[in-house]
Amino acid sequence: MWLAGYSWVQIYVLTPSRVDALAWGSLLAITVRSVAYRPLTATRIARVVAPIAAFIFVVLFFLGFIDYESPVSFTVGYSLVAIFFSQILLLLLHAPNASMIGRVFTNGVLRFFGKHSYAIYLSHIPIRDLVRHLFFNETQFHFLPGPALGWQVVFYIVVTLAIIPVALLSWHLIEKQFLKLKVYFPTESRPMLGDRKQSPSVVEEPMVVP
Repeated sequence: MWLAGYSWVQIYVLTPSRVDALAWGSLLAITVRSVAYRPLTATRIARVVAPIAAFIFVVLFFLGFIDYESPVSFTVGYSLVAIFFSQILLLLLHAPNASMIGRVFTNGVLRFFGKHSYAIYLSHIPIRDLVRHLFFNETQFHFLPGPALGWQVVFYIVVTLAIIPVALLSWHLIEKQFLKLKVYFPTESRPMLGDRKQSPSVVEEPMVVP
């Protein structure tokens, strides 16, 4: 797409150029439900892959290759981010709620934003632009007292608060209604360890804490 002359915006938002991130999530969902899934092996791999992806990304960033308009970002950077967070998610799946990482990522605020993240994703740009136009446009911003950075923080807080009602409406009126249709597409649940017939080719391993 870059060689064909697409803009960075098109490459950033169009599904074909970001499908690897969706594929990582799908692969993870399929893998953890597989009868051959081995948590210990998976977490060991994730502990290696995640730091490597992060290291390569950081090196590219400090070398100046990570930028919205950089071909390296389009071809490598986004994929590295997808790989990193898929491995972090895998590690989180096996982190008990009592652990520090479990407490951080299962708190109510993050769970709320995670639950409504799709509506937030769809609506944040028009709401952001509307709030900026009405209350934080260039003329108004120059007359605000105090440091500009502080008002930038206020701006994003106001935008976030404005998005929440839209996300709630989307969830209750649209998303939740579609999710009810899942009853018409039953899936086979992964059996518990005690219910599964053991096979010499499948070795069970205990869940581990990353």
